[in-house]
Amino acid sequence: MAPCAWQACAEALDRAAAAWNTQVPERGRKDGERLGAELADALLGP
Repeated sequence: MAPCAWQACAEALDRAAAAWNTQVPERGRKDGERLGAELADALLGP
């Protein structure tokens, strides 16, 4: 992969991590069963 592609990938991962980090406190308050269902939906689709 070209250096500019690596840089773009790294920046995209950084943005995704930042977005995830803003959602963690909210998601952590949900009960485990509901959180598991949301994660399954997000990963596997409806």
